[in-house]
Amino acid sequence: MFKWWIYSEMKIHKYTVIIFFSLFLQIEGENITEWSVQEGKNFTFHLPNVESDRVHISSVEWKQRDRNKMLAIFRLDNANETVIFQQGSRLQFMQNQSIVIRGVKQEDTGNYTCKVIFKDGKIQTHNISLTVYSGNTEQTPTYNTTSTTSVPQALNTLQIVISALGGLLLLGSVIIIILKCRRKCAKGALNCTKDEPIYMNTY
Repeated sequence: MFKWWIYSEMKIHKYTVIIFFSLFLQIEGENITEWSVQEGKNFTFHLPNVESDRVHISSVEWKQRDRNKMLAIFRLDNANETVIFQQGSRLQFMQNQSIVIRGVKQEDTGNYTCKVIFKDGKIQTHNISLTVYSGNTEQTPTYNTTSTTSVPQALNTLQIVISALGGLLLLGSVIIIILKCRRKCAKGALNCTKDEPIYMNTY
C-alpha cells in the first residue's frame, strides 16, 4: 500500500508538470523565401501557402522588417478593419492579401515578413528576402525557399524560465510527497515496515 500511494502521488504531479509546459510552449512555423528581381520590373508578394484552409485565417500582416515598417494588416474575418499603412503609387494591395510593387527600386531590397494569424491562435511567419539587381547586370531572376521551425527570442527566454519553474515544481512535489509519507508513517496510516517485499507472487 505504501508503494502504491507514492506511485499515485508521483503520477498526479507528473501530469501537473506536463500540463504546465503544454499551456505555455507554442512553436511558430517559419518559412524563408529568397527572391531576386530586376530593377524596374513589377514584383508581387503573394500570400504564402498555409497549412490550414484560408477560412481559418483571422488576419495577415505584412511588414518591411529591415526598416521596421508595417505595410498592411488584412482582416479576413472583418474586411472593414483592414488597415493599409503605406499608401503609394508603386504599392498596390490586392483583395487576396497579396502586395504588388510596381517598378521595383534598389530601396526595395531587404527582408519582408508575412505573419499569418489563425482563429485558433496559431501563428505562421513567412520571411521573404528580396534582392533587386540592375538592368545592366547579366543575372537571371532567382527563387529559393527553405522551411524551418523556430522559436522567437522572447518565446525562447520564456521557455528557459518555464523549464526552471517546472524543475522547481517537480522538486517541490517530490519533497512534499516525502514529507507526507513520513507523516503517515508516523501516524501508522501506511504500512512502512522495512521488510515489505518488492515483488509478490500471485500464484
